[in-house]
Amino acid sequence: NTDYVLEQSISSTGTCLIIRANNITLDGVGYNITYGNNGVKGGYGIYVNGSNQTLIKNMIIFQGNSSGVGQHAIFLNLSQNSTIFLVNISIRGNSSFGVYSTGGLIRSDGLNISLNIINTTANGSSAISVEGAPRNIRIISNTIYTYSNNSKGIVLSANNSRIRGNTITTYGEVSHGLAFTEPSSLLSSNKIASTFFTFADFKIKLFDDNFLLNLIITIWFGESGIFSRSICSVKSSKINNFSSENKSILERFSIAWLKPISLPLRVVMDIGSNFF
Repeated sequence: NTDYVLEQSISSTGTCLIIRANNITLDGVGYNITYGNNGVKGGYGIYVNGSNQTLIKNMIIFQGNSSGVGQHAIFLNLSQNSTIFLVNISIRGNSSFGVYSTGGLIRSDGLNISLNIINTTANGSSAISVEGAPRNIRIISNTIYTYSNNSKGIVLSANNSRIRGNTITTYGEVSHGLAFTEPSSLLSSNKIASTFFTFADFKIKLFDDNFLLNLIITIWFGESGIFSRSICSVKSSKINNFSSENKSILERFSIAWLKPISLPLRVVMDIGSNFF
C-alpha cells in the first residue's frame, strides 16, 4: 500500500528493482531503468514476485547488455491485477521479453498492459508474453516493433481476454505479430505490418475459438518473400472486417486453416491474394 517515485535514473549489473508487497505503485516520472549490464542470464528491469495490484508507469526500461539471455524488462511471476502503463521498453538480448507474465497454481489474472512502446532487436524475443492460462487480460493501444528472427509481438496463453488497438510491426524470418494458444479472446482494431519473411510464416496464429474484428495486415516482400500467409487458424475462429494488403511479388495467400474458419463478413485484399 505504498507509492514509490523515482528521483533519478538507475542502473544495475543484474536486476534493478524487486517488488514483493501488494498494492505497490512505481512511478518512474520519465526516468530510465537500465538493467542487466553484466549480461548474465536472469537479470530483470523490474521483478514482481507473487505480489498483486502492482502499477508500473511512466518510465524507460533499457536492457544494458546485448549478450544477456532471458533478461526481461518487466517480469511478473504469480502476480494478479497488475498494470503496465506508459512504459518505453528496449530489449537487446536473445530470448528476452519486454513484459513477461507467468503463473502456476495461482494464475496471473487481471493483467492490463496499455499505452506502452516496446522494441526488441534480438532473436527469439517477444514484446509481450503472457503464459499460464490466466483470465481477463487486457492488452490495449501498445506500439510494438520486433527487429529479429523468430520473434513475436504478442504471445498470449490466456482466456477471456481483450486485445485492442495495438500496432505491431515485425521484421525478420518466422516472426509473428500475434500468437494465441487459448480460446475465447476478442481481438479488435489491431494493425500488423510485416516484412522479410519465409515459407509458412503466419502473421497471426490462432488456436481454438477466437474472434477477430477490424483487423488490418500489411505484408511487404523481402528477399525470401514466398508463400506468405496472413492468418493461420488451427481450430475454428471468426473474422469480421478483415483487410489485407499483401505486397509480396511471389505466391501469397491471405488466410489458411487446418480446421473450419468462418468467412469474414467483409474482406479486402489486393489482386493476387487467394483463399484456400
